[in-house]
Amino acid sequence: DAHCRLVDESTGQELARYELAAGGRHTGQIMAKVYREPEGGWAMQAIGAPARARTFQDMLPAIEPYL
Repeated sequence: DAHCRLVDESTGQELARYELAAGGRHTGQIMAKVYREPEGGWAMQAIGAPARARTFQDMLPAIEPYL
């Protein structure tokens, strides 16, 4: 039941949610990215890419294409 969600801290309202749908043999998961839109607001993009990593530092090469 893994998921990633974006919540407005001031209201507690859930703004976006991504449910992890698949399993596998990978040891890491790039779930989503949060970014600023050109109009000034914020957005969340679901990614859902598996990765072989055990720490954040190990994930950096896998994350780079999504930056």
